[in-house]
Amino acid sequence: MNNILSLSFRDFWTKKIILWSFLPLIAVLVIFFTMFIVGGGALLETIKTGLETGDYGFIEEHKIIAWILHLGVVHWLLGSLFYLLGTVLVIIISVIIALIIAGLLTPMITAEIDKRHYQFNIHPKADTYTVIKLMTMVLLKFIGLFLLCLPLIPFTAFFIIHIPLFYLFYKFFLIDIYSNTVSREHFHIKMQQGGDSQFIFACFIFYLLCFIPLAGLFLQLFFVIYFTHLVYQRQKAFRLPEKS
Repeated sequence: MNNILSLSFRDFWTKKIILWSFLPLIAVLVIFFTMFIVGGGALLETIKTGLETGDYGFIEEHKIIAWILHLGVVHWLLGSLFYLLGTVLVIIISVIIALIIAGLLTPMITAEIDKRHYQFNIHPKADTYTVIKLMTMVLLKFIGLFLLCLPLIPFTAFFIIHIPLFYLFYKFFLIDIYSNTVSREHFHIKMQQGGDSQFIFACFIFYLLCFIPLAGLFLQLFFVIYFTHLVYQRQKAFRLPEKS
């Protein structure tokens, strides 16, 4: 593991990778700035006022929604979600956006690492349709888990929300990395098996790092580099039969 960390840091601190690493950060800033400009700030302020005063005048014409929002338990639940998860949700959304941007850069990163250290030149790799299909299924499962956990947030100090979030983080990296580092046949096998203990442990550590302000945005490509080395070194050690 120390050898992989050392290699990953050396590859990360190169001019090309460092420049690429700013892309997730820039994307997040642009998206949030655009949302704020088109009225997101005013909407949040209106919701905050409604939660504090109980006045939801902006939707009073919708009688059913207004009645639901005036229910004590709903008002308490919404207030808890707004104040407990406000900052956390910003971080979560930022990390998800950064994860997507990093995923788009993964083929270039893995190709660079392969060229620099391994020369596997693996073909054929998993096709784009299969990768998108798997990620869509993961995203739907994430939404289901998120909705199941949402009502429990006030009772668990929002720790339960990390269950669906870690699931999404882990699965996206598993699909993204293996679809770009192993043959199509081995990719399907690995998707059935899931990640091993070392892969899952690294995912857990990287997931925690994502909640350090800006680190989760800037280090996404380092995570990609680390997992790429992890998979390639395993192939090298066990001499997996890959088509070339």
